[in-house]
Amino acid sequence: MTGRQVLAAEAGVLGALVLALLAREMPGIVREVRIWRMVGLRPGCRHPR
Repeated sequence: MTGRQVLAAEAGVLGALVLALLAREMPGIVREVRIWRMVGLRPGCRHPR
C-alpha cells in the first residue's frame, strides 16, 4: 500500500464518520432551527438586553 492509498483510505473513513455523526444529529438540529424560528431569532444574532 502506498502513502496515497493510506491517505485516501483515512479520508474515506473520516468522511464516513462525519456523515454518520451528521445523520445522527440531524433531528436535533432541525428541532433547534424550529425553536429559533418560533422565537424569532436568527442563528448567531443576539438581541441586546
